[in-house]
Amino acid sequence: MNIRDAIRNIAGTPSRSIILGYVTAVKDDTVDVQPYDETAAPLLDIDLQVGDTGGLVFRPEVGATVLVAMDSDTTGFVINAGAGNININGGSHGAVVSIEPLVEKLNALENDLNDLRTVFNNWTPVAQDGGAALKTAVGSWASQSLAVTQTADIADDRLSH
Repeated sequence: MNIRDAIRNIAGTPSRSIILGYVTAVKDDTVDVQPYDETAAPLLDIDLQVGDTGGLVFRPEVGATVLVAMDSDTTGFVINAGAGNININGGSHGAVVSIEPLVEKLNALENDLNDLRTVFNNWTPVAQDGGAALKTAVGSWASQSLAVTQTADIADDRLSH
C-alpha cells in the first residue's frame, strides 16, 4: 500500500480510480470488465450509469474497450465505451437524428417548394381559360410525390434518447 492509499484509509475516503479494460459479459444494467492489466481481478457487475438518473448510458458490446470510474474497490460505472450503443435519457424519446440524412430531406423539401415558386412566377394568367393555363403550368410539379420520411431514414442507430 502506498502513502496516498494509507492516508485515504485513515481518513475514510474511498479509493477512486479510472480503469481501462474490455467487456467480458453484458447483462441488463451491468457489465463485467477485465482490466487491461491482466494481473488485476475482473470487475463484476459494473453499472452502466450512475444511479437511476437517465442521462448518458453507454451500452458496450462484449470485447469493447471501456473506461470504468471506480467509486470503491469493487463498485463502479462505465464512463466511456469504444463500441456499442449510447442511450440518452432512458431511450424513451426515439432516436438521435443523424444530421446528413436530415439535411438531405430538408433540401428535398426546399427544392420542391422552390420548384413550385418557379412555376407560379413563370405562369401568366390567360383570360377566359378557366384556370387551364395554371393547371398546365403546375401539372408536372404536382405529378411528382415526395417520399415520406421514416425514423430509420434519419436516425443514428447507435444513439437513442
